[in-house]
Amino acid sequence: MPFIGVITERKKEVEFANRLKEKLDEGKVKAEIILINENSIENIRNVKFSAIFIGAVTNVFEQKEKLIKLLEEAQYVIINADLERILDLMKNIETTVISYGFNSKSTITASSVGEERILICVQREFENIFKQKVEPQEISVKNELKNEYISMGIASICLLYGIKCNIF
Repeated sequence: MPFIGVITERKKEVEFANRLKEKLDEGKVKAEIILINENSIENIRNVKFSAIFIGAVTNVFEQKEKLIKLLEEAQYVIINADLERILDLMKNIETTVISYGFNSKSTITASSVGEERILICVQREFENIFKQKVEPQEISVKNELKNEYISMGIASICLLYGIKCNIF
């Protein structure tokens, strides 16, 4: 069973993990979601993640060496490219990175944001976890949690695991 690590703000991590679990279940993807924070990082040092999602700079960044080791061993890292500190952390890490955010260089960005829907744009082709190509495209998704970053992050993970994003 693949492990997906989630690093995001404490107040949003459970909401994000629950919404992600719903999407994985809908897509019939069996994966274990593990919240990575300053309290858990020591206990998960031997876990091999298929993907690690970084949505925010948190206190776990203070344990830089442990965090870098986890990221280096992950198959994929999905990062919020609008946060400079995350980009700095990733400079010397050799793994497949999928970036999301409003940054024009992001792999996945929002080309249009409305109250109810977001138009997600895949700007560059990448290979998903099943070695299938995810080609540039636009996908309309519901902005159910009223947070564009959460919606882009979940869409990024869905694309990585071959789940149809337009099922939002």
